[in-house]
Amino acid sequence: VDKATRAAKVAELLGLVGLADAGQAYPAQLSGGMRQRVGIARALATDPDVLLFDEPTSALDPKTTDEILDLIMQVRGRGGLAVLVITHEMHVVKRICDSVSLLDGGRIVESGALTDVVSRLDGRLSQALLGIPPYAQPVDGGTLVDVLSNGEKAALPVVAHTSAAVGGEISILAGSVEHLAGTTFSHLRLSVPAGVDPQRAIEVLRGLGADARLTSDITSGEDRA
Repeated sequence: VDKATRAAKVAELLGLVGLADAGQAYPAQLSGGMRQRVGIARALATDPDVLLFDEPTSALDPKTTDEILDLIMQVRGRGGLAVLVITHEMHVVKRICDSVSLLDGGRIVESGALTDVVSRLDGRLSQALLGIPPYAQPVDGGTLVDVLSNGEKAALPVVAHTSAAVGGEISILAGSVEHLAGTTFSHLRLSVPAGVDPQRAIEVLRGLGADARLTSDITSGEDRA
């Protein structure tokens, strides 16, 4: 490749990763985040079809982590580029992934589109990405029930509707709302009061399009896993 072409490519890639003014800097003059950006630029120099990131944010502070994730999102799809990320950080999965695979002992134990994988309460990735505190205790001898909704159903007043349907006041003990791959997910832990059949509450919740289960069934599944 001739010198002019090389210079043009360098300028293009440094601009892409936000280092247009750092072309003459030595490595020792760059921060960890800037060096990470240089690594991305170098990897893009050969116009690859697939770009592999192995723990790309493991040594970065939270602000720089978000900047690098934004950059990965920016280069993803550039010229048909596919991005594969290896990570232990659930924050990374939430921010940039549209499909995911869980490895355990060298084997894939869960895999698929992110929105599909997290849609089942008893999934390990669902618990990791949409998990809520395990210490919630039922109210006055009630029964714990977990409920997971997504999309437009995540905004429905399922607790109020279910309370009215079963004739008892259901309490919300804990919950989380996440936006993953363009879809909103709501995970709630409820206390069904004593005197109300929890299975009836689960039937009503499922009738509203939610995945509802006894919390004890979910936690026992985690123990087996």
